Amino acid sequence: MAESFKNTLDAVDSLWACNSSEAVFDIVAEYGRGLGFELAIIACCCPMLMSPRKSAPFHTNCPQKWVELYAQHDFMSVDPIVQLAMRSSRPFTAKTAFADGSKQAQAFRAAAVEHGLEFGWFIPVHIADRPSGLVGFGGASEVQLTVFQKLESSIVGQVAYERASLYFGDIMAETEVSISDRERAVLTLVARGKTNWEAGAALSISEYSVRDYLKALSAKLQTSNRTHTVARAMQLGLIAP
Repeated sequence: MAESFKNTLDAVDSLWACNSSEAVFDIVAEYGRGLGFELAIIACCCPMLMSPRKSAPFHTNCPQKWVELYAQHDFMSVDPIVQLAMRSSRPFTAKTAFADGSKQAQAFRAAAVEHGLEFGWFIPVHIADRPSGLVGFGGASEVQLTVFQKLESSIVGQVAYERASLYFGDIMAETEVSISDRERAVLTLVARGKTNWEAGAALSISEYSVRDYLKALSAKLQTSNRTHTVARAMQLGLIAP
């Protein structure tokens, strides 16, 4: 256990010294191999970032065919791992994410397994004013982590994404959306399931004012309904999940 903890501290120290997202990923991949995983990934969980850009919003050593297939079929929009990472702040296994019984989720799982991605351990990361992301490890073979390894890998994942996201450059800049404190308060209440009337009562404004705030936010975030608006706000780090 002492050796494991030392490796974690060494990884964290090395991550803080990185000056590029590629360097961060190299450390994450090496750390994952030390745990017994074949593959690793650092990614923004934001579908609108998936189009080709000068700087990629993710790094991975997954098979290139899988990366191309993922982009070609817009898998991020149905990826149960990404969906769970957006809803949760707790690390989880691929098995937990794949428990979603929808046809889309099962089709994604089948494609992932075909490319050697049946098992994995994923750490969601939510940082204010940045798109939410995840750091993950996986492969075709199941790795049984101890409680301490789960805790230590979560620390590494948090630091890795925080550091890597500093170097996503123009991608991070393009996701910047400015909202007011009142708009953030409205979004937070709606995200908690409050109706317009309930949100208005909590903020001492009318339900019609809440509706107007949501309309303005929908225009800013280019969304089609309140659920989409809340999801996009979480993806961009504007409100906590």
